[in-house]
Amino acid sequence: MNVDLRENDYMLEMEAGSFLDFEEKVLVSGLCDFALPMDFFYAGENVRATYMCSGYTSVADLKLSGAKEYFEILEKTLLTLKKAGEFLIDREKVTVAMSTVYFHRKYRDVKFAYIPESERCTEKKVAEFIGEMEKYASGKAKEYLDRVRTAVIYENLDLADTINLVGRIRQEIHECGIE
Repeated sequence: MNVDLRENDYMLEMEAGSFLDFEEKVLVSGLCDFALPMDFFYAGENVRATYMCSGYTSVADLKLSGAKEYFEILEKTLLTLKKAGEFLIDREKVTVAMSTVYFHRKYRDVKFAYIPESERCTEKKVAEFIGEMEKYASGKAKEYLDRVRTAVIYENLDLADTINLVGRIRQEIHECGIE
């Protein structure tokens, strides 16, 4: 799913019932640290979700350079996705895309613009997200991203194993002095 919230003033209109009642309560509370804070407004058969993105930029809008930066964001994205379950939000419903992952440069923090989608395998979403990143990467960053994406697909890595692999590659990038 490719949604540019910036083009829509950080609002998204969906069918009423797209969000479960408890999801709305958690997302509005501001306590949910995996997602951008949200407000909901109902109009007839639709619900309008408004995202508070202050200080955050979608990964799609970032000008990433080098393996170090790509892998910092990738690792933080995976760790943040893992947190969704702590708030009783099913990870498989979280849209994982460069347009829904937001990064705060000052605090080096990642949050999702939570857009529920029909449940899909988390590992497949992660592989697609890495593939999206790979399109914009070059050199070592592209090689490393391909290595992770290939491992997720062909070695059937779950989220925890993918986080471990990304952590090992970040260590390798650091030790080799790769930018």
